[in-house]
Amino acid sequence: MANLYDYLEWRGDLPFEDAPFNEVDNLVLSELSYGDFDEVLDESGEALTIPELRDVYFSLHSRKEVAERKTFTGPVPLLLDPLAESRRFQDTRICWFRNHISNELDVQMAAVTFFLPDNRVYVCFRGSDGSIVGWKENLEFSYMNQTTGQREAAEYMNHLKGGVYPIMVGGHSKGGNFAVYAAAYCDPEIRDMITDVYNNDGPGFTKAITEGEEYGKIRDRIHTFIPESSLVGVLMNSGVEMRIIKSDEKGVAQHDALSWQVMRDHFIESDSRTSESLVFDEAVRSWLSELDDQDRHLFIENVFDVFEETGYETVDDMNANWYKSYPQIIKSLRELPKERQMEITRILLQLAQHYGQAYMNSLSHKEASQDVQKWAREWALKNGKRAIEKRLRDKSGRR
Repeated sequence: MANLYDYLEWRGDLPFEDAPFNEVDNLVLSELSYGDFDEVLDESGEALTIPELRDVYFSLHSRKEVAERKTFTGPVPLLLDPLAESRRFQDTRICWFRNHISNELDVQMAAVTFFLPDNRVYVCFRGSDGSIVGWKENLEFSYMNQTTGQREAAEYMNHLKGGVYPIMVGGHSKGGNFAVYAAAYCDPEIRDMITDVYNNDGPGFTKAITEGEEYGKIRDRIHTFIPESSLVGVLMNSGVEMRIIKSDEKGVAQHDALSWQVMRDHFIESDSRTSESLVFDEAVRSWLSELDDQDRHLFIENVFDVFEETGYETVDDMNANWYKSYPQIIKSLRELPKERQMEITRILLQLAQHYGQAYMNSLSHKEASQDVQKWAREWALKNGKRAIEKRLRDKSGRR
């Protein structure tokens, strides 16, 4: 199936004057924001074109090294080649690159601004980069109306004050959440210049945000996309319609936007989400409804205190060194005060109960019926065969 690379091959020769900016262009730039460009770009307004960024970046990193990276965002800089060679993107200028990570402030916020050849601006926020502090902030959305990262995202938008060009805002995963929040809470002068906000499988917000005045002012400009098996984009509330996109991957791997299917200038849509996504959504929503903000806060703090005891800064490093990190996690859990251990256990058991109930509920859902029918057929054939064999043995014995 076709993905972003195919799109650039098919449509890369079409300038924005002939084919206006579309939803797939949004995803291309959202993916590019994951690039490790700290050595090349900075927060100044000094811009590089995409070919210039490509040349400088690959003078510091070999393409082989980038291609062999294990994380799903690691190979993203390879997008620079088709982008730089395309008529559509080669004159795009990039500047105001910010990458702020602070364990003390529980923040991971990265953003970059693209000036497109058609005199439009696309402000893009990066999603979680795999850092433990980045994932902690994802969970903080469940009880905080404003995280440090969201506040910084809104402040980042304000560097465009005084501009004259139409503005689009977007991002993937947590970057999609930041994009929506920044569009709602940036300076009103800038908010009035925003034409579109793209949330690509990013988590939602508390009801206090989605039902607030600021969110209401941008609601009709928000475009939200999730894959069929979305587990991230369905978290919390979005208050807008979600378009469901087909993916080449299965399960949680569909969060990788490079797997999303495209046709010409749009995504290929699906009629419904998978049973896996629906069960997860129902379980987490019912689980969170039982927890007050204090419960959520204490649970997240306790869990991530344990993770930080491993000494690893990213989830990938922690998993890659599981033979060291997992025993350390168990050890740290056992060293917690008894009341904290009991609190973590209580909340995890609640989640397990809600997940089990959601799974049982799903058995009556249309989305799950085919899987259940398949299992039932296999069970019937297996046990039917046993019954026939038993009858034959009984008849043989009677003779």
